[in-house]
Amino acid sequence: MYRGIPQLFKDSSDKYYDCCGRLILKMRRLGLIPFYYIADNTRNRRKPSSWSGLADFAQTVAQAYRKDFWERQPDYIEVFCEKDAMAGVLEPVTRQYDIHLLPIRGDCSETLCQLIGAEWKQIQKPIYAYYFGDHDPKGFTIERSFRKRIEGYAEKPVNWIRLGVTQADFENEEILGFELKKNPKSIAVWQSYRERYGDRCVEVDAIAASESRRRLEAAILSHVDRHEWETLQLIEAEEKKDLFGTIRTLGGEAA
Repeated sequence: MYRGIPQLFKDSSDKYYDCCGRLILKMRRLGLIPFYYIADNTRNRRKPSSWSGLADFAQTVAQAYRKDFWERQPDYIEVFCEKDAMAGVLEPVTRQYDIHLLPIRGDCSETLCQLIGAEWKQIQKPIYAYYFGDHDPKGFTIERSFRKRIEGYAEKPVNWIRLGVTQADFENEEILGFELKKNPKSIAVWQSYRERYGDRCVEVDAIAASESRRRLEAAILSHVDRHEWETLQLIEAEEKKDLFGTIRTLGGEAA
């Protein structure tokens, strides 16, 4: 939505919001916008796993097996985003590099903060947390609260880096901005924001998906020992091959 409005109208007024949604839906149905460009991470089709035979199962197991490449890397990395919409953008990168991705969906529960903090407390490596969130009063409040609680339970500070919306993004007039919404329930928060940033807000969704993925991949690769990574890739490939062969052999013996 935040990418579509500036492309269609060059205006962030509320009256264009629903109109943009209707137009994008029509464009998807006409084949002008691929359906997979917009993800729905809130609904899942559920069915028990099943296979046509052991050979089919062996292929699934071999594909599912992943070696922990990060065990022998110097840093620990985790990625967070403010909303589900960004999870669909970032997941291809975090899945490729086998990294935790958590959409915190607004104010995060204390239970989850304690769980993450307790895990971080046990990690001896430097911890790097990469974050994608809105540049608005609520977005900053969510980020500060989440970080403070996790670091409290971890009992140590971490390297916390916001990859979007950055200050450079905020100042980039080519990225669609919205007028500050004045929430009467949090007057001090939005007034403090306005004094520092003015009436402009920028949603993280307004950054091009390709750019968000590029930033995240570059950040991840900055922590990677390439030689070690490539060595483990070769080992993983051999282990998958052996696993596939073993299960297929067992299937033949059972038959």
